[in-house]
Amino acid sequence: MIAHFAWQPFFFSASILISAWWRRRVGDELRCSKCDYQVAPEGGRSAACSECGADWNRPGGLVKGRLERNPLFLGLGSASSALCVLMFASSLSWRHLLLLYPTRVLIHQIVEAPRGFVVAEWAELNGRTLTGEQEIRLAEGLLQKRLRKGYLSSDGDTWLQGAIAAGRLPRSLVRRYDREAFDFRLIAPDRVKTNEDLRVQVEMIDRLRVSSRREVHFFVGGFYVGESTEPIGRRRQPISIYEVAARRRRGETGVQSKKGDLLELTLTPDQAGQLRIRLVFWMVVTPPGTTFRRIKWKADGQPVIPSKALRSERFELEHTLEVVASNSHPPGVEPPGDRPRQNQKGVTP
Repeated sequence: MIAHFAWQPFFFSASILISAWWRRRVGDELRCSKCDYQVAPEGGRSAACSECGADWNRPGGLVKGRLERNPLFLGLGSASSALCVLMFASSLSWRHLLLLYPTRVLIHQIVEAPRGFVVAEWAELNGRTLTGEQEIRLAEGLLQKRLRKGYLSSDGDTWLQGAIAAGRLPRSLVRRYDREAFDFRLIAPDRVKTNEDLRVQVEMIDRLRVSSRREVHFFVGGFYVGESTEPIGRRRQPISIYEVAARRRRGETGVQSKKGDLLELTLTPDQAGQLRIRLVFWMVVTPPGTTFRRIKWKADGQPVIPSKALRSERFELEHTLEVVASNSHPPGVEPPGDRPRQNQKGVTP
């Protein structure tokens, strides 16, 4: 609430502006009292004004001096009024000003975040009822913001998950929420020598906030080396996103922030040529508290997706490298065979 004393400068400024606007007469020349037309200083004078036709012979028909406004009072009044506006604006919080924002402008402020933090904007938006079109615009903007910045604030992610749980967003946006939460790629050299260890890692960039509404699990079907149809490192237990986060906290991944190794494979190629390595896995989204005893794998390499899963998606990562022949084989190393062999290190989950 603004104190009543704060209104006094407004009245003071208004009086100055009125005084400045109210014109006064300056000079000794005769002028028409009605239209301020100047009477000729010499020569005969007519009985009526040639401009407006007013009778100059009537009492008060002519006046002395020209009309002028006071520029000093005008400047002083304008400055005083501007100061009063600033005093009034400073008494209002940013939250009060947000009440005047249209919803579309408020959504733009949240998505683009020109001020940085948007806590007040979210507090105002959460008190409004959004149309279906506005919700889609907000969801699309938040997903783009997550891709651009690599994360979402708690307010933004909470709103998205609430809209998904309530079924207010189309399937395409729900799929984008899950799919764009991660980026995967195989990390391996482009060139290795035969009979040397080759280490293949999986890097995961995570933009998902750990929440209580949705859980993410990874069903790892294994690595496929060369033309082999037999997977290496197929997992019997799913990898939970919580497990990946815990490994990051323990420093086991060796990569900070949003990056971490999901699993790795070490093998020793023993034949020169192009070597193709693939990793197949599924991302399974489930309600909170979902547990799995073990993954059931079909004969075709597909996992049995639990009926309680909200959605699932298959991923296949691929990397092709060149294996060049070594000049000589170390003692105890067998000659090249038909395919790369897995060494003693095997798969490190």
